[in-house]
Amino acid sequence: MSSTGPVMVGVDGSPASLCAVEWAADEADRRGLPLEVVHVDPRATRYASGWPAFTRWDRGASADVARGILAEAARAAADRSPGVEVTCTTVAELPVPGLVGVARRAALLVLGRRRIGVADALLGFTARSVVERVSCPVILVPAAGGASRRETGPGVVVAVDPDENCRAVVDFAFEEASRRQVPLSAVHAWTALSPGPGLQVLADDPDHAGFEQRRLLAEAVAGRQERFPDVAVRHHVVRGPARRVVPEAGDGATLLVVGAGGARVRGRTALGPVSDAAIRRAPCPVAVVHGSDTTRGPRT
Repeated sequence: MSSTGPVMVGVDGSPASLCAVEWAADEADRRGLPLEVVHVDPRATRYASGWPAFTRWDRGASADVARGILAEAARAAADRSPGVEVTCTTVAELPVPGLVGVARRAALLVLGRRRIGVADALLGFTARSVVERVSCPVILVPAAGGASRRETGPGVVVAVDPDENCRAVVDFAFEEASRRQVPLSAVHAWTALSPGPGLQVLADDPDHAGFEQRRLLAEAVAGRQERFPDVAVRHHVVRGPARRVVPEAGDGATLLVVGAGGARVRGRTALGPVSDAAIRRAPCPVAVVHGSDTTRGPRT
């Protein structure tokens, strides 16, 4: 991941990807970074490999389609944020390795998130696979109403699990709330049968357990007010399974921030149950944050 690289957005000509472009343009504007619009064209790999059924005419048609998709996306970005520098890139590769490859130099990757019946159950193979394989933060923007300059609702919401080292997740959420000048809601879900570190939770004493969970949440987000004095922080401890609580917390939010979930093995971080639920069901854009010191999210 590059801290000074561009904001990248993957496009395929769909309405979902154009919503992602608008979101990415806003984000690049807030960060003072250029925007790179990326279209991955797997058909071009057939020509490069000498696939006999892929003629020169096919190659030209493929290039024309790619140019049209990129031009439409660039216009949408320019209309959204005229001051942002926009570049366009076509990658001759299969979608997942193509996006993962270019994301190595990105500060942030933005992708559209489709919600279309049965296909939604798969999250979109490309988006999910990319999220699991990149190291930079990824924002998944829903197709309808994902980008808005009018920040309403609870602002930025971050899912916090005090059982895990969630420093990078919380830091990212504070930064996003500060850029947008909106409040930050830190949400922690717990059950009476899921003890925290050093805490003996008794199923017949949920009030005491709830008090301890509030203390643990406060400690997990502490120490950032000096860096972000403009961010008003609200703590929300909710009793219930995190897989249900966290997506519901995103209702009306500007952005929901979650950790990736699992340990990173052989270049892949398998999404945990909470991050998986968030990107499937949260109605708002969802940021999935990776980090060497925080690759796991809430587990229940």
